[in-house]
Amino acid sequence: MADVCNSNFREWFPELIKVIDSAAFFAIDLEFLGLPSSARDDLVPTLFDESEQRYKKIVQSVRRYPPCQLGIAVFTERDDGASYEVESFAIPLFKRLPHKQVFSYSLSAVSFLANNNFDFNKFIMEGVTYSNGRQTEDMRKEILSGGIDYDVFEDGLEHRLQILKINFQRAAQNAIRMSQHTVHRSPSARSYQTGLQLPHPILIELVRSGEFIDTDTVDQTMHPPWDRPLSPLEKAVIEYVFTNDHRHLEFSISHDGTLLYVAELPVLTLLHYSEEEWVEEKLEKLLQEISGVSEIVKRMLARRVPIVGHNSFLDLVYLYECFVDDLPDSYEDWKAATRKEMPTVFDTKIIACLLKNQLSENGVMDHSLKTLGAFFESASCGQILPFSYPSISEGPCSQYIFGVGEHFHNAAFDARVTGSIFIKMLYLYAYTKSAGHGDFSRLWQLRKLIFACRNDFANRVPIPLIDYLHCYLPGADPHGHRPDVLRVRKRRKWPWFGLLNGRTENIVDVIVDQIIGMEKFTLADMIPLRGELKREMGAFRIDVKRSDEHEGIALVATNTPKTFARVARYLAAHKWIRPMDERTSEKASWEELLMGSEEMKRRRKGQRRRRKTTGDHLSVCITEEINDDRLGTIALLTAGVTSSLFIVGTMMPVLSRLVSLNSRRAQHQFHRLREVSYPVHDKGPNIVSVREALKDIKSGSKIFVGGSASSPTPLLVGLHVEAERRDLRDISLHHIHLHGPSPWSAEGSSGGVRSNALFLGGGQNKDVNEGRVDFVPIFLTDVAKMFYRKRIPLDAAFVTVSPPDERGFCSLGTSVDCVRSAVTMAPSLIGVMTKNMPRTHGESLVHSSHFDALVKDDSFQIYERKMGQMGDAEKQIGKLIANNLVDDGSTMQMGVGDVPDATWAALSNHKDLGIHTEMISDGVVELINNNVITNRLKTTMPGKVVTSFAYGTRMLYDFLDNNPLFHFAGVEWTNDPRVIALQRQMIAINSFVEIDITGQICSDSIGRRLLSGFGGQVDFIYGSSISDDGLGKPIMAAPSTNKKSGESKIVSQLKPGAGVVTSRAHVHYVVTEYGIANLWGRNVRQRAFDLIRIAHPNHRERLEKETFERLGCMPSND
Repeated sequence: MADVCNSNFREWFPELIKVIDSAAFFAIDLEFLGLPSSARDDLVPTLFDESEQRYKKIVQSVRRYPPCQLGIAVFTERDDGASYEVESFAIPLFKRLPHKQVFSYSLSAVSFLANNNFDFNKFIMEGVTYSNGRQTEDMRKEILSGGIDYDVFEDGLEHRLQILKINFQRAAQNAIRMSQHTVHRSPSARSYQTGLQLPHPILIELVRSGEFIDTDTVDQTMHPPWDRPLSPLEKAVIEYVFTNDHRHLEFSISHDGTLLYVAELPVLTLLHYSEEEWVEEKLEKLLQEISGVSEIVKRMLARRVPIVGHNSFLDLVYLYECFVDDLPDSYEDWKAATRKEMPTVFDTKIIACLLKNQLSENGVMDHSLKTLGAFFESASCGQILPFSYPSISEGPCSQYIFGVGEHFHNAAFDARVTGSIFIKMLYLYAYTKSAGHGDFSRLWQLRKLIFACRNDFANRVPIPLIDYLHCYLPGADPHGHRPDVLRVRKRRKWPWFGLLNGRTENIVDVIVDQIIGMEKFTLADMIPLRGELKREMGAFRIDVKRSDEHEGIALVATNTPKTFARVARYLAAHKWIRPMDERTSEKASWEELLMGSEEMKRRRKGQRRRRKTTGDHLSVCITEEINDDRLGTIALLTAGVTSSLFIVGTMMPVLSRLVSLNSRRAQHQFHRLREVSYPVHDKGPNIVSVREALKDIKSGSKIFVGGSASSPTPLLVGLHVEAERRDLRDISLHHIHLHGPSPWSAEGSSGGVRSNALFLGGGQNKDVNEGRVDFVPIFLTDVAKMFYRKRIPLDAAFVTVSPPDERGFCSLGTSVDCVRSAVTMAPSLIGVMTKNMPRTHGESLVHSSHFDALVKDDSFQIYERKMGQMGDAEKQIGKLIANNLVDDGSTMQMGVGDVPDATWAALSNHKDLGIHTEMISDGVVELINNNVITNRLKTTMPGKVVTSFAYGTRMLYDFLDNNPLFHFAGVEWTNDPRVIALQRQMIAINSFVEIDITGQICSDSIGRRLLSGFGGQVDFIYGSSISDDGLGKPIMAAPSTNKKSGESKIVSQLKPGAGVVTSRAHVHYVVTEYGIANLWGRNVRQRAFDLIRIAHPNHRERLEKETFERLGCMPSND
């Protein structure tokens, strides 16, 4: 177990992030300084509470009693679930920000913590601060406003800052005086000025140590403000305050927090940062210190992996309030917000309740964490687990914590135990659910176990003492089976009490009630009644209150049928209280009340029996396909209906957050020159000739050019003519995949215009290899960012658009990709307008008022793809991918070419496929028409085909025209690996030119000869490999040999000069017509074996020899 505290938090921070980024799931636990039961009477939870009431009481308690310790256990899966490594971190929490509410604690909670060896000194002196997102943002605003009193961070910090400013002013003046022999002037706080020019760096002592520091630059006459080393928060405050006041200077504090170093900003820093950016970086550092532990929790939540707790309702409420945001006012809003931040939550107490029978048979009668932890770590656990389960070992940051004594109620220890029993209970539940028929002879991946069980207990959290089975985060809480509330009234004290039978007494009471009314319960009645019942019932939980509907009726709530029967029996013989039937308001005997309770018990037993019977008929058989290259599947086999076998692809919990386009684009906040989808007031389209449109183009202009199908050829040819006519020089064109003639790069041209290709295509391959066109290697997702960040400051943009509609809106049509970023950043916008451009939906709208010039040319046809004939190799590849690697409901990305075409054709029998890709071609049309592609199950933009550009035949373009099924977006979003990772079962299929035996992919060149570019291959390969659901499949596919030369595309070494586009670490699946190789996690010798196995038979022997020469050993599968 690792102790992370305030003094070492920043040292531990990188290790925490590294461990979190590899986690399969997190287990958490929190310790608190008080519980809701410790609050004032009106906030104490009772059996009468509804969910909303209980939530509001807990919110008040959470805001009253702060947490004092956070325990995080990070479980990392090893060897496909064969073992787990766990790192446990104990973090004391002490908020070092101003509290708007009173800091409170309860004596019972403090006593409990003390009895469990909680270190209160560490809590106060070494507790790490925290703040939720809203509090951090409020602090940012307060700091930027300049009105903050820094005493909110540390008592006396504002005064110390003033002393330090005086010391700095004195040290700076001394340095200047010594270098220039100027007269020394006594400084004061008012003389603290900006614009000081230091002749050399200076050091200022911060801590009164009494020791002389051996450096000429330290002024020993100054009085250091601190008597102890500075905290990380104080360091961050000083660096921000002084940097904000002196933006041309660098301020940094020594690691031990005793010295302040001041110097002029280095030249390299000035090159990379503006003064505002430099101050902003210091502010971000300060806000990180203010956030403290919240930075860790945010990183955990961003992983979207399961979070596991035990009896964790209060933990989740604290987690949201302390580290995410202020708690919502309503219970349902909190559930929705929690589900958004934590899409998959498991509670081991819920699982234990479902395993109650199996546990009780082995002597486990209560489901406390201590009892469950002891049982699952004991030797007797083998009696209930007739199979092996994964080993769990401590990671390098932690020490083994079982067997060194009792440490329960240390949050890290509790979290570690929670995660450990979670894994074992998953196995037990899956085994029980399969009625012993599942194949548990070997260990299983966590995601398979979760998939088999998650519908029964995921996102369910127990709420104690409430008439609901549990808190169900995705929807309405299911009602429980608690006994009805007992309604009681006061007996009248008749002189003949005890002489009349019950029925006669009731008749007399009814008559008197009609005349003078029912006797009222007063506060003086309720207090002794509550006390009496609690004394008589002992440990049995009961609550009493006066009815809101009638002052003569009191309500008694119980939580179990046994308690209900006991209370009913007692009250039936009570001298001044008698129970009433809820429906008739008549007296009821305890036998009648008990009968109702027994009926409820029978009803609950029947439900359990039906569930057990259903479970006996349902077998969960976890099997693997014979093909080693295909992921395992889960087969649900219903006993008695042996002919029904349903194959369900393995999956992690589906992300619940369906992010809107606007919130997703918030990830890419850049300052745009304009928003082209909004009209410019009092400006209409300016339709002119090509020559008129180009009249303002000058020498040295940097021009973006739309590419692919929408290449604006009329403008480009016109630009070449104008450049020759006007002798324009140094014009650079920036584009991807340009089609059509490019006379400016032909041999013998004047050279006034030069292309900078961001991706090669069309007819420019020869020109770039002969030096007449420049090539920029860049990921497609970065092209738009390059324009937004003005790495290439554009002067104009040339695009092709559709004619404006009745409101003046044109459409970018087939190409939004990086076009939209360019048109928003280029000062001048020039377009070719043609009726042959389809109008597409999404981010393709540009209002005609934004164009400086529009050239109307309906004779101009946008470019179409020439469809080739698919060979047998491509068809076989398509079948292998479709039949082995693509499950129903997958989200697809494919490029253009014969292999994608063959794969689309082979997917005709699939269901509910979705599309999130950078480009589409004709293959999607038939699958959409046949309901193979429905986009129904996508996690983002469900119901929509998401793409950035289209390139195909006229049939595709006509299908796109005004078709709301398609959403065109910029590549900065479509190709963002983080967005790609969100997609459900993301399948990325891309082609290659060569692959060497280690897995290095060359896709853009043949040796030194360039063919294309990086494009979106790496974006999608990486994005699918880090998919949040763990089911993404990055696939590289190509025929085993070159069609023309017959050379093998699988080689021992890439050709000299060939570029690596996709690294060997990113490569997972490789497909040729001879099979599938899964290289992920394989060593180089094994990779060579797998790749040679799918190479063309004519080349395998040669490849084995060359592999031996390169590796010094033979390729092998072991």
